[in-house]
Amino acid sequence: MMGLRGVLVVSALYVSTVCSAQEPNTALKDDLSLAKSNQALAQELWVKNRDACMTRDTSVLAEVMRSANKQLHAQKALAASAYPGCRQMLSDVLFINGGCYTGKLSQGELDRSRTNWEKDSAACSTQIENPSASSADSEVQSEAEWEAQQRREGASEDDIKTMKAIRAL
Repeated sequence: MMGLRGVLVVSALYVSTVCSAQEPNTALKDDLSLAKSNQALAQELWVKNRDACMTRDTSVLAEVMRSANKQLHAQKALAASAYPGCRQMLSDVLFINGGCYTGKLSQGELDRSRTNWEKDSAACSTQIENPSASSADSEVQSEAEWEAQQRREGASEDDIKTMKAIRAL
């Protein structure tokens, strides 16, 4: 009887080890898939938003906002991603979308959003190409550190307030 119990315990340990070893790999693949989905959607919405902003088509602007928010809200409960640049691209779309929708987008805000878009697009692509490097390099920034970084990069207090509201979504 002891021999059977020992075999069952060893079998159970082996199965749990094998199953748990596969979960991180599966989670990483799911995270990569989500990152690519965020990137593709953000690129599509960026173009739609730009065109709708130029023609002041508020129905398309509202559709862009709904699509980006839907994607972000679906991810709200997820743990930190190894691909934050891809998620940030959706926030970039929402930032410029809000300015276009209200018609209160200054040239400085437009320039800043383009700079952020280019930076986040490049970061997303880099993170997708080399996910291990992005997760090793990423460090959690406090809110104060993030605000200080935004000020160094030329953001106004109003810009920071708006970006904080978007980040809180």
